[in-house]
Amino acid sequence: MKFKGALGMTLALAAIGSYYFLVDIPTEKKKKESKERSEKIVLFDEKNVTNLTLSLVGSKISLQKNGDYWKVVEPIKAKSDEDEVTNLLNTLKTAKHSRVVDEAPKDLSSFGLKDPKLTLTLGLKEKGNTSILVGDNSPIGSSLYIKLSDKPAVLLSSVSRKDLTKSLYDLRDKTILDFSTGSISKINVERENITIGFEKKENNWTVKSGELNSKAETSEVRNLLSSIDVGKIKSFEEEDPKDLALFGLENPEIKITLNEKDDAKSHVLLIGSKKGDTHYAKTEASKNVFALETALVVKFPKDPLDFLSKKLFDFAKEDATGFEIKTQSETIRVVNKGEKDADWKLEEPIQTSTDTATINSLLFDLSDAQVVEYVIGKAENLKTYGLDSPQKSFGISLKDKGKQTLLIGKETLATGTFFAMRSGESSIFTVKKDSLDKIFRTLHELRNKSLVSLKMDEATKIELKYQDQTFELVASGDDWSLTKPEKMDDMKSFKARDVLWTLNNLEFVEIIEATLTEETTGLNKPKLEVTVWDKDKKQLAHVKVGKKTEDALYYAQAEGKPSVYKIKERFLDEIPSKLDDFKPTPPPSKD
Repeated sequence: MKFKGALGMTLALAAIGSYYFLVDIPTEKKKKESKERSEKIVLFDEKNVTNLTLSLVGSKISLQKNGDYWKVVEPIKAKSDEDEVTNLLNTLKTAKHSRVVDEAPKDLSSFGLKDPKLTLTLGLKEKGNTSILVGDNSPIGSSLYIKLSDKPAVLLSSVSRKDLTKSLYDLRDKTILDFSTGSISKINVERENITIGFEKKENNWTVKSGELNSKAETSEVRNLLSSIDVGKIKSFEEEDPKDLALFGLENPEIKITLNEKDDAKSHVLLIGSKKGDTHYAKTEASKNVFALETALVVKFPKDPLDFLSKKLFDFAKEDATGFEIKTQSETIRVVNKGEKDADWKLEEPIQTSTDTATINSLLFDLSDAQVVEYVIGKAENLKTYGLDSPQKSFGISLKDKGKQTLLIGKETLATGTFFAMRSGESSIFTVKKDSLDKIFRTLHELRNKSLVSLKMDEATKIELKYQDQTFELVASGDDWSLTKPEKMDDMKSFKARDVLWTLNNLEFVEIIEATLTEETTGLNKPKLEVTVWDKDKKQLAHVKVGKKTEDALYYAQAEGKPSVYKIKERFLDEIPSKLDDFKPTPPPSKD
């Protein structure tokens, strides 16, 4: 019996739940939707609207739907501003009334609805026209009196008069030139005394003007196109002008031509005389004259130098195959015959490996270096800038692009900058000394300065030979023990690894070019000799450290390298020199 009772209760609850979800909720939803529909001033689907008319005092604006787009058909024929039309229709569709003021008024004039200042008429498919009459503001609040042409009732609505009242200018397309920025491959700007051209190839822009033919700053060209694309007509002046000279458009001050790829289509903008804070303008494709804000017109190119690329070299690191640094005293040539960082080699003035970190740093600084400013498009006398016989040059070789060279001339009057130019280009610009110092590295900076190169895991024996004693360390697996001057199995194993790491990272500061005797350098009686062997007793490294130099460095020599080098004292400081350096750390006292 208890089971039957529980089952019955469960079924009852399920029935109540089903009724709530299947009947109550849909009913409430329908009531809500019905209430919202009843509050709407006019019901329509914007897809069914075929025409729209705004009748204002003394004027009328009519628009027609043409496919998916709207166009103005009265008082002129023109493209419409699609966003404005959409917003207006959305305002009408969502407009609600708060109450019915009068079901059947005898005198509409008291509501401003007998001769309304604004009437909006919607042409609907299969339903004919519906007109919304907009009257006066109510005495209290900011609500409007509204009436539909086919219904007698006067309604009160909080819809904004400003959102309903649109001028011909509001509803008309205000686009200056109808184009897509990505489709433009050529730009030509003609002024009274100069013509500036831009041409795009493989997403890179070139600026041409007279004899100037240089890489353009892509962002600046894009900004120019964007300013025309997003710019708007400030006002429409005359639809069918009889005399363009009145607007300075018979011989325009500026002519801008935008050509699409392969010259498939061109868009031409003419700029005339100034009127207050605007300029008269027109397109070649239409008759009407309009006005553009002067703030937009001043963005149009005047000087081609303003559009030149500010990068000294525009390249990808992986495309660099070599570079050459020339000064009055030497030529340094570095090449990469592979694809890895380790494939960079010095070829001139010596053939040796390079310092990978320095090469990477130089290429990074080179790609980051900027022009300070462009001085002149083409210099008549390179001697004025010291570029007839440059102080130095930097050339970089790139895959599939050949060699680009930067030439450095005199220092400018502004301290810390130098005149410069690129090979194959006519423009002269200035570069900061700081940028040049990062690019023009010395031979010492570029070359590999390591005295020793060994695989640390192959080392099994280390000898540290000082003038008064010798330390011998032997490996057993990952552990090391001291065998000389006394046996110490529990020595600090990390000390041996520190010696190997220090030896492997030993770099020379300078190569001694002059011939010095071993007595002079102290290498006949070294202060320290470090030798490393592998398990087969093959010598992996041998370094001797001699006397201290006048500049607080030490003479040194490595096995297999005949030159004498100078190294920093820090190397000696990091190599153990006392027996206590190897002893294990005593356990902490229990007291």
